[in-house]
Amino acid sequence: MGRKRHTKKDVWKDIVIEDETKCWIWQGNTDRDGYGIKTIGRKQYRVSRVVYELMNSDVTLTIDKFVCHTCDNPLCCNPKHLFLGTNNDNTQDKIKKGRARYLSGSDNPMAKLTQEQVEEIRRRYNNEKITQEALAQEYGVNNANIGCIVNNRSWKPLDGYAGVTKSADLRHQTLTQEQVEEIRRRYSEEKTSTHKLGCEYGVHGTTIWRIVKSINEKQTPDSWGKKK
Repeated sequence: MGRKRHTKKDVWKDIVIEDETKCWIWQGNTDRDGYGIKTIGRKQYRVSRVVYELMNSDVTLTIDKFVCHTCDNPLCCNPKHLFLGTNNDNTQDKIKKGRARYLSGSDNPMAKLTQEQVEEIRRRYNNEKITQEALAQEYGVNNANIGCIVNNRSWKPLDGYAGVTKSADLRHQTLTQEQVEEIRRRYSEEKTSTHKLGCEYGVHGTTIWRIVKSINEKQTPDSWGKKK
């Protein structure tokens, strides 16, 4: 007998379903942006699109339609947290939530720094060993902004700049037990977003979600890092 092929309804097997107000977390594979993915037949789908399609059979999901998250959690599959939009809706949603990576640097209408200031921040952090907190205070931005800059997760570096930590190398970074507990505390008490925490600690926002929701409790503390 041949291997059984998955159908779209099989995605429910890997989703932790809670009450309708909470995020329903995907437990399977993810893409490089942290969104759940599922291979059905010989094609790979984003799980959020599959769930939206299953719950809205009267809607045809064409290539120009985007399934967005009100909760800003790429692992969430709660149908009540998903909404349909256009490319422009998706872009505006990312800008509003500070995740418009393709509107980088001075092209982003929300930018508070110039390209020259960003390069200066990178140089000083790399050469002078000044802390991110001190740079944030000096340049009038928050710690997460500085973390994204020095880790090359925002503001594309100029040619020839090696950076402190290349984005591709972040997957090898790990977190200590103290950092994990601090992340959970700040998320719970200070309501710091997963995006800001991810930038500040140099890991994926998906990793932050797994930490605060204790998805990978079996892993040791020093195994927390960017998804491989």
